[in-house]
Amino acid sequence: MCSNFRVQILEILRKPYDKEEHERLMQEITKRKPQHKHRDLHSGGVKFYPSDKMGKSLLDHHLVLKRKIEGAVSANNGLKQLNLSRGFFFWLQDFSLISWLNIFNMATYLENLKK
Repeated sequence: MCSNFRVQILEILRKPYDKEEHERLMQEITKRKPQHKHRDLHSGGVKFYPSDKMGKSLLDHHLVLKRKIEGAVSANNGLKQLNLSRGFFFWLQDFSLISWLNIFNMATYLENLKK
């Protein structure tokens, strides 16, 4: 299974830079949605309603990823930002495959190959 994961993630990370994909993934990873509150009703049901507060983005929930992306932003490295986002969304599809830190290592490995 690990070998299959490695092949899949390398295939994703080897794709060339795509500005539209980069913008779309960065928008998705930083998007905040309104929080919802709930009220338990006397009848036993639950009523949900929107709150005035905004919820956390995916980056707010994954601080290691946030630091890595911020580092890539400060280095003006769009490809690294894109590959981190690609790897993150791949991991979200089936995070039981392998630890998230291995995706960071793959992105670094590919970056070193290109030098």
